[in-house]
Amino acid sequence: MTGTLIIVDASSLEVRADGPATGKLWFVIDGYAFPSHGWNDFVVVVLSWFAAALVLLFRGASTRESVNFMDGPYSIEISGPTAGMLWFQLLESRKAKEGGLGNASAREFARSLISQARDVLDACRQRNWWSSDAAALESSLVSLEQECQRAFS
Repeated sequence: MTGTLIIVDASSLEVRADGPATGKLWFVIDGYAFPSHGWNDFVVVVLSWFAAALVLLFRGASTRESVNFMDGPYSIEISGPTAGMLWFQLLESRKAKEGGLGNASAREFARSLISQARDVLDACRQRNWWSSDAAALESSLVSLEQECQRAFS
């Protein structure tokens, strides 16, 4: 039950004048892609939710957070950090997905999420697309970076 990663393809970012930007993001737990490899969703919004959930967990304001994908009946429940680890439960329509339990170093997972989310924000800027969603993601990342510095220094 190791090897949990979030994968974000910033080059897949598609901006729309009338709504949130979309792009590819998915989780990999021991080689299993969730919701699926190359999953396309509202990447800026979903990354903001994941960053905000990690902030609550790292502050100790919560021990378990659930983050939904906007498309489909998929979500991920994150628990921890316990002994420096985060635990992930993959859910489909609020039911556990078979084989969908994994863990990751809290520090490494947060750093990876921050790095990939920054790449998405850079892509937003390059495409001259900025929105309240992008501002919310940027704010969540600042808070997450502060919590990481406090928790992992």
